[in-house]
Amino acid sequence: KVLLPFSFWIYLEFVSKRDSLAWCMTCSTFKHSSSSRREAFLTCFASCPLLVIAGAPTKTLAVTDITRDKISPISSSSSSSSSREDELFKVYYDQTNWTGTSLSLLSPSQAAHYPEPCYPMGRWPDPILRRPATSYPKDEIKNDPLLLTNICNKLRETARDNGAVGLAAQQCGIDVSLIFLDDPQLLALGRGSGSGGDVKGGSFFINPRIVERSPEEDMKVWKERCLVLPPSFTATVLRDAFVKVQYENLQGETKYKTLGGELARAFQHELDHDRGILILDHVSLDELEMESEVMRRIEENGHDERQYLAYQRFLG
Repeated sequence: KVLLPFSFWIYLEFVSKRDSLAWCMTCSTFKHSSSSRREAFLTCFASCPLLVIAGAPTKTLAVTDITRDKISPISSSSSSSSSREDELFKVYYDQTNWTGTSLSLLSPSQAAHYPEPCYPMGRWPDPILRRPATSYPKDEIKNDPLLLTNICNKLRETARDNGAVGLAAQQCGIDVSLIFLDDPQLLALGRGSGSGGDVKGGSFFINPRIVERSPEEDMKVWKERCLVLPPSFTATVLRDAFVKVQYENLQGETKYKTLGGELARAFQHELDHDRGILILDHVSLDELEMESEVMRRIEENGHDERQYLAYQRFLG
């Protein structure tokens, strides 16, 4: 009883980042029998000094921040890892001629007064694509509805200019939780994505959150591409057959909408962007390596944590 807290402290201080799975397995073993608890404890305690001697981990792992509105990946970075990624991406560029971006973060006010009719869109591996969007206060929507209306109009034009079925403001480096989905009827008539001009329509979801999902056994398999990723990359993903969405409209009113089929898929894809998740996070590192060994090396740090978030069917 005296040694257990000490062993646990040593583990947390020096080892947890390296061997958290082993610790979870040990704790699970503790629950079964007194004999196995003793064996597990002795194994854990005896291993701690060896792991400490081996040295603390040199690689910082991604952690998660769980809030009421969303679950967001927060990745630690350093100048050395940044330069390493720059070097890796130069190799990827030489192989594929794909150019990434480095967009600056735009506040809602800056985005509303952006001088161009369309926003630039981030391109992988731009760090802005990994930054979760910030919820927009309902009171501010009501106090200044024109600000978000300006953003929505430009976001719609950006989506249509790029031939996108949907678009999250986060993809353009705008720090507001906002998703645009084009009108399926306009898409069917050829007046939606890619049409440009003054055609209105589509749906805007401010502070979107899923409050109901179809049963897990009804999930659908989709092949998805993404405009922020190289066009050669395709991911096989699972999406809910339908989702019920709660959101605010441009009048600051809380609304609900149930989406199914292609719109449900598109919404879930854009909600991933809103949380800083890409379809890269829905597949294994081996699948990324099939696209490019360099892509795998760029994405491997924190991939397991991001994949856990991508597959969470959270509500609210």
